[in-house]
Formats: sequence, structure tokens, C-alpha cells
Amino acid sequence: MRKPLTLAQIARAQAAYKQWAEVALRARAAGRLDLVEAHRPPDGATATAIRRCTRDLREALGERSPSKYRNVAITRYNIRFDSLAELRRYEQLRLLQIGGAISDLRVHPRYVVAEAVAWCGRTLPKIVYEADFEYSQNGNVTVEDVKGAETRVYVLKRQLFLLAHPGVVFVQSDANNLRR
Repeated sequence: MRKPLTLAQIARAQAAYKQWAEVALRARAAGRLDLVEAHRPPDGATATAIRRCTRDLREALGERSPSKYRNVAITRYNIRFDSLAELRRYEQLRLLQIGGAISDLRVHPRYVVAEAVAWCGRTLPKIVYEADFEYSQNGNVTVEDVKGAETRVYVLKRQLFLLAHPGVVFVQSDANNLRR
């Protein structure tokens, strides 16, 4: 016999089922009842199982799941930006470059922060940090990153970057200040 669900597990399952129902409504509106039935979560399913059904239903409808931090990738000027805030900061930097305040603007420069390492008979790959922008200002190289949320991986890579490239000025822009 299965262990009874806790209140927290029930709440998570209800929230996940609500998301599945929203996607199912879009599928019904599109006349795709077959997809709704094929990707219906079973009774008493866990939140994880319901989320999996929701993801599969979205894929069957040709929809993309929203990103974890709700940012939307945008392609402008033949450059792919990870968020609208990043695009806005690029436009600000372009104006500064046109005005002569900065020069040599690069988008998505990559930096090696740790070389490949041989360990236990395997070769671990090098660790690469990809910033959002790089430019020269007052004779100094400045690397800039637009962040809405600091993840643990980002904090670690930022620290490795600062150790590997001590002469570079690092700037972190707050995405919340760039949204309008």
C-alpha cells in the first residue's frame, strides 16, 4: 500500500494539474482532443508526472515550454539575445559606441576560465564563461553581464572569470532596471 500524500505534495499536484488544464484548453480550442486524451495524467499522479504530461502535450501542440526565469529569447540585428533586457542593454551600448564613449563592442564573448583537466583516466572539459558584452572604455576592457537572477552556477563562473582575468573590469547589470 502506498504512503498517503502530504498536504504539500497535494498542493504541488494541484498546481501542476492547473497548468496541464490550461494547455489542454488550448489543445481543445485547436480541435486536438486526441492529444488531450493521449497526454492526460492518470488519477492520483504526482506533480512530477503531471508536469511531464504537460510538457509532452505542449510539445505535441508545437508550443515551447516557458523558460525557468520567464525570459524570452529575441533575435534582432542578426544577433540572438537571451532576454528583452539584454537587447535593451545592447541598444544602450550601441548608442554609447556611436557617441564615442565606448569602442570595440562585442556580443557574447567567450572566455576560458579553467583549462581541461586529466582526472581518473578521463579528460574533463575546459570551463567556458560566456558574457553578454565586452567593450573598451577609458582604455580598460569591460565585460558586462545582464542578470535578472543570480544562479549558483553563474556566481561560480563569475568568480572563476575574475580569478582567470584579473585585469578586466566586470560589470553586472540588473535586468529589472532595463525592463520597460
